[in-house]
Amino acid sequence: SRFFMLETIHEYAAERLVQSGEEEQIENRHLEYFLSLAEEMEPGYRQHGQLELIERTEAELGNIRAAFNYAMQRDQIATAAKLIASIDYYLRYRDRLVEGQRWFQRVLGVMDKIPEAYQARFLLAAGRLAWVNGALEQSHHLLLRGLELAQALNDRRIEAWTLVELSAASFAIDGHSLNEKRAKSGLSIFQDLDDRVGIATAFNNLGEITRLAGDYDQARELYESCLATCRETGEIIRQIMQSHN
Repeated sequence: SRFFMLETIHEYAAERLVQSGEEEQIENRHLEYFLSLAEEMEPGYRQHGQLELIERTEAELGNIRAAFNYAMQRDQIATAAKLIASIDYYLRYRDRLVEGQRWFQRVLGVMDKIPEAYQARFLLAAGRLAWVNGALEQSHHLLLRGLELAQALNDRRIEAWTLVELSAASFAIDGHSLNEKRAKSGLSIFQDLDDRVGIATAFNNLGEITRLAGDYDQARELYESCLATCRETGEIIRQIMQSHN
C-alpha cells in the first residue's frame, strides 16, 4: 500500500519542514533510503519478478527524481551517479529515455567528482542509455572509456558487461569482426564468473552480430542459448524478445 496526499497539502508540509530547521536532515535521510532501495533492486531487474520490480520503480519515480535532484544540488555527485546507474535498466524498459539521458548528462559534466573506482560502472550505464537513445558516437566514446577503466581496476564483471554492451552499441562504427571478438571475450568472462544474466546478454548480442553478418543458422542457435538461459534466470522481457527472433 502507498500513502498519497493532495498537492496543496504536500506544499504546506514542505513549507513547514523548512520552518522546522530539519529540512537538510530529512532530505539526507530520504536520499539515503532511495539510494539503498535502488541498489537493492538493481540485480532483480534481470531476474524472476522483474516486471513487478519495474512497476515498483515506476511507483517510486517521483521520490527517486527528488532524491537525484537533491544530491546534485548538494554536490553529492557520486551518490547521484550511483542512484541513476542502479535504475538504468528501468529507464530503458519503461521508456524514460529522455529524462534519463538528461540525468546522465548532468553527472557526466562533473565526472571528476566521482571516485575512479565507480566511474567504470557509471560509464557503462551512461553508454548503454546513450546507445538506446541513438547517440551512437557518444555511446561508443563512453563505453570505451569505461572499458579502459574497468581493465585498469581489474573489475572483471564490469569489463565483461562493457565488452558485451560495446559489441552491440558499436556495430555500426566498428563492424562485425571486432564486435564479435568483444562479445566472445565478455561471454568468456561471464562464464568464468558463472554470471547467468551476463551469459544470456552475451548470447543475445552474439546472435545479433551473427544475424547481421548473414549467418542465420548460427544466429538462431545463439538466440536459443540466450532463451534457455533466460528461462533459468526468469528474465521475462528478454524471453519475450527472443521468442520473436
